[in-house]
Amino acid sequence: MLVENFRTGVMDRLGLGTQRLGKLNPRLVVLSITGFGHDGPECGRAGYDQIAQGEAGLMS
Repeated sequence: MLVENFRTGVMDRLGLGTQRLGKLNPRLVVLSITGFGHDGPECGRAGYDQIAQGEAGLMS
């Protein structure tokens, strides 16, 4: 099992995309978590604690 939380596209740029990993180990389970989803207008944004607090209005 591989769990990663990079921004969308980072694993591919590192040469660790799901296609390649699947060829290396067909039984590998990959879980990809992003702060703002894998597609849509915010998909490239980094998601970490301060960003989540700001978006939720907790920092005001």
